[in-house]
Amino acid sequence: MSTPNAQFLNVWKREAAHGTDVITLATDQTYKFGLYPPKTKIDTVTQKAVIEAIRQYNARQPASQVVAYWEHATQVLPTYYPVNAQALHRIFGTATDAATDTITCLDTGYPNSFTWRQELYGGTNPHRRQMRGCFTTGLDIDMIAHKPMEFKETIRYWGIKDQGDYVALTTAPIHAASLDYPYIGIYAATHAGASIATWLARAQIKLEKNVTEISHSATEKRFYPAEFKDHYLTLWGVYDDVTIWDELYHSTITSEVVLTTRSPNFATDAKYITFNCNNVAWEEISASGMILEGDAIATSKGSAYVFMMRGKPQTIDVAFSDVATGVFATHYPAPP
Repeated sequence: MSTPNAQFLNVWKREAAHGTDVITLATDQTYKFGLYPPKTKIDTVTQKAVIEAIRQYNARQPASQVVAYWEHATQVLPTYYPVNAQALHRIFGTATDAATDTITCLDTGYPNSFTWRQELYGGTNPHRRQMRGCFTTGLDIDMIAHKPMEFKETIRYWGIKDQGDYVALTTAPIHAASLDYPYIGIYAATHAGASIATWLARAQIKLEKNVTEISHSATEKRFYPAEFKDHYLTLWGVYDDVTIWDELYHSTITSEVVLTTRSPNFATDAKYITFNCNNVAWEEISASGMILEGDAIATSKGSAYVFMMRGKPQTIDVAFSDVATGVFATHYPAPP
């Protein structure tokens, strides 16, 4: 009786050239995407053919045939806790290498592609599947006070290879220049230069790219992530002032929002990530509170707003600290 696979390996490595596999040897060093909450499950990547139904004049039932091109699936990774800024570099595409690193949008060309390996192992028949020419085309960022920051990453790939093309990895994957634990909470937050950290409970950032597809060959389509779609920023909190409401209600002004999350061991490792959301145009602002129960307004406990703001930043820049100069090459490994 065979033993089922009970373990799953999900790793990546930056490519030297777009679409060229870089995970080929058992001893290749690969990298984890992040840490996962307990009992996280992941689906294996699939590749789908385009099927067309052909109707013939002398048959009532259609005949189906596979169109030459294969559709490359968009795969959403399970929600994970990032321990570095790699996903942000994968979607934005540029970075500096200094004591405080910065990540900004790549205005020309494309971000670095990467090879993505999935392995099911631990059973009688291990299964390996590898995707090349991968790009991150979407990233949802969720920061909640006192909880680990979460990423949900969307990946597309050029091509897929299966079991017989590669040997199993024997070198354990690592987190490049990582923390030993996730970034926690919202340490600092400002709106138009004024602190909102005392009332902000949650912040979400949504990044998504447009994709340009081309016919590369008779059996393959390729795609490139080009410009971004609209960024979205959403803030929630319990707010007992109306200053922001008065400033933005029926207003067309834009404002800056800066959000910082950091290592729970910041006193020792001094690591943080700061999101600079520039020129945010606010499209929705709402507030709610408890309905008064009883006649005495003075005794009401429902005076605080539950506040929500949603807007579209024009640009988002990222700053993160690795303490020492010259560490980005290890934080985001260079091509082999």
